[in-house]
Amino acid sequence: MNETLNTTSNQEGPSPLQSEAFFQPRYKGVGGWLLFLCLILAVFNPLLLVLGIFNPKGLRTQFVDVLAAIDATGFVLLNIGSLYAGVRLWRIQPGAVQVTKRYLLCGMGFVVLHMVVTFMFGTSSALYKTQDYADVAKTIGFNVIWYLYLSRSRRVKNTYQ
Repeated sequence: MNETLNTTSNQEGPSPLQSEAFFQPRYKGVGGWLLFLCLILAVFNPLLLVLGIFNPKGLRTQFVDVLAAIDATGFVLLNIGSLYAGVRLWRIQPGAVQVTKRYLLCGMGFVVLHMVVTFMFGTSSALYKTQDYADVAKTIGFNVIWYLYLSRSRRVKNTYQ
């Protein structure tokens, strides 16, 4: 009887606990929310920049004075950083998570700085200031949520460890 059990178990192959697939984490690779973040950073942010350049009413600045030019330059640099961070995440490159976190922090700093400059130099009407406050709140909220996701996600830890 023992011989029958031994021959049967040998014919079935390794048990599921010995299988290589058993040890692979379920959440690994660029997928789910991580893929969504990659698309935002590498596709949608640069696309919105291009659409804003060809539709000046869509931009917050009017490219009329030095402050507006500095603001526009910062906006372009942020979008280059967005593209860089998104591509690094997508390609699962070393240090991609840290680069993306730095980008998110810079983005928050930029919108706060933009708001301070707008408030100090009166470069916008009251209507635009109200809209700017809402933009600052949305940007900070968006960046904080993604920063926390990159810090706590199992998929991110499994993919970039």
